[in-house]
Amino acid sequence: MNAIPQSSNSSAVMSEAEEMYAIQKEVRDMLFGFGDVRNPREETVNFLTNLAFEHMLHLIQHGAKVCKKKKLTLDGCYCIALTNDKYFAKISSQLRHFEQVEHVLSDFTLKGPQEFEFG
Repeated sequence: MNAIPQSSNSSAVMSEAEEMYAIQKEVRDMLFGFGDVRNPREETVNFLTNLAFEHMLHLIQHGAKVCKKKKLTLDGCYCIALTNDKYFAKISSQLRHFEQVEHVLSDFTLKGPQEFEFG
């Protein structure tokens, strides 16, 4: 198992190696959580990490094409969602889910855990 890379400075900013370690740890955790693979192979983790980076890079480049300064902005993200039906459906679904979670949490905090009714 890899050790966490130690940074020489004590600032809150992570180095590139620390960021990569954190991302790969998340991928490992997801493989275990979704696929019950306790110790996934390093090649699998690296492949999925690279695949995720390539996908994000593609999205960022696509969104930056519509922006004036060639930097991704909220408008660029909006254009990505509007021009791709799959992304639009996914974003809509996640927003609805987020709103449902917010509603449940607000009910939970207003009523308190003892008075919360399920169903």
